[in-house]
Amino acid sequence: LEYGACGIPVICSDVACYQGFKHVTRVRNRYKEWHEAIRYHLDNPSQSEQMGRELQRYVHRDWMLDSDNAAIWAKAWLPD
Repeated sequence: LEYGACGIPVICSDVACYQGFKHVTRVRNRYKEWHEAIRYHLDNPSQSEQMGRELQRYVHRDWMLDSDNAAIWAKAWLPD
């Protein structure tokens, strides 16, 4: 989430906690797959940059706590 909020393209392990994320490069924990994913991002900087921007939009849209949602959380956690 932190890298995504900053627009940094992400390569991550293809494990359950990351499978719902859009606009990331998920790989199995195999040297060859990590190497290929890193190589792809290095060889395709404009595509990698685009993935970072898309990830940033996704994180800001679906994961950031805006003022309306903050009020809902405060109401749930704080007594009247």
